Amino acid sequence: MAKSIKSHAFFVGNLPQISGIDSIKAVFGEPVKEDRKTYENILCSLFHKSHIDAMIEAEGQTRPKVLDSVHHFRLEINKELPFSVFNSYNSQLKVLDGYRFVLKSLHLYLFPVGITLYALEVDDSGSDMDELTYAHFVLRELPSRWSQFPAELTDILQPILDLTGCDNTKELVSLGNKLKLFQTIQTAPDFYSREHLFEVAMCSPIDTVGTTHAMAPSQEYFDSIIEENLIAPFNNWMALAIMDSFTVLFTDAYDERTWFDSYFRLIYLRVLMQKTFLSNRNKQYRLDKVDKNLIRDLAIMDRFYFYDTISFNFLPDIINKQMSKGLGIKEEQEELSVQIKESEAKAKDVMVGVVSAFAIFSVAYDSYSLFHEAETSTAPLIMSIVAIVAVILIVFRLLRK
Repeated sequence: MAKSIKSHAFFVGNLPQISGIDSIKAVFGEPVKEDRKTYENILCSLFHKSHIDAMIEAEGQTRPKVLDSVHHFRLEINKELPFSVFNSYNSQLKVLDGYRFVLKSLHLYLFPVGITLYALEVDDSGSDMDELTYAHFVLRELPSRWSQFPAELTDILQPILDLTGCDNTKELVSLGNKLKLFQTIQTAPDFYSREHLFEVAMCSPIDTVGTTHAMAPSQEYFDSIIEENLIAPFNNWMALAIMDSFTVLFTDAYDERTWFDSYFRLIYLRVLMQKTFLSNRNKQYRLDKVDKNLIRDLAIMDRFYFYDTISFNFLPDIINKQMSKGLGIKEEQEELSVQIKESEAKAKDVMVGVVSAFAIFSVAYDSYSLFHEAETSTAPLIMSIVAIVAVILIVFRLLRK
């Protein structure tokens, strides 16, 4: 069976709540800051400064105050662990002898509007590819399978759970039921194919596309995913961007710094941040929960995160566009626009109600003055009472909305 020459993965989740920054520093230490030379001469020459400032901290950096909440924390682990999973459904322990599992680091990413992402960074170079896809399949489900993993792993990850203040490990992902996966894999040329790229991206058994295997995709589904989600600008690598993962296959050695520090940290996390914001707000809307800060938060997102051109070069923009497509950002934005229209309609109703209330008061006052001068009836009192009742009804209706 084929083995990976070099493989690296980030398993990313989003937290519903997080402790204060002092508690985070007690676990992770001080936040990561890019040195001034790299920031100015490399990153800001590849990406637009506005995009870089919205994603990282750097020495000598000046940025809008709202981005002061952007931080990256990293806890170095660098520990090789045996990999096994106990399946409670069939009461069997599955040991992956052909999978080399090195937990490199834990990452924590703080963004504006209350969004926190975290990542488990894994090096699994030299692993059997079939066992690698199985390992990635179960690692994506870590929050729901927590008790099935050995304590050697979960003890290392416990600090992230502690920072949430939750006992339920399912709280380690507030949207969906699994972690997102960013993976880069260098393989031998005979493994380099669209079929294998699909299998690795789906975390399914190897060599099943085009067979009668239970997990084999239909030809129609395979063709549609490849057509819609494939990135293949060069002959030595290709990538697949889908809802649960972003996967790159290489036939040659690749530049890890570019893929990890630039494309993962500065593009994939950005798109995941957008997805988290949109999905959270849309979920609240469907649950009929009022988000009083929606317009304010959307203004922040529109200014610093919701724009397409992030780089001076063509490739980062292509990757950003395809990641956004794979994660369904456009569809989420369209759903959110319904909330915005409703908010605008309600605001308009409130304004009309306020104007109507003032108009009623104005008519009542004019009538009162007229009849008061004539002193011929009790009409001023009646008109005042009617006006007060009308205003109360208007205000009550607006409050109910």
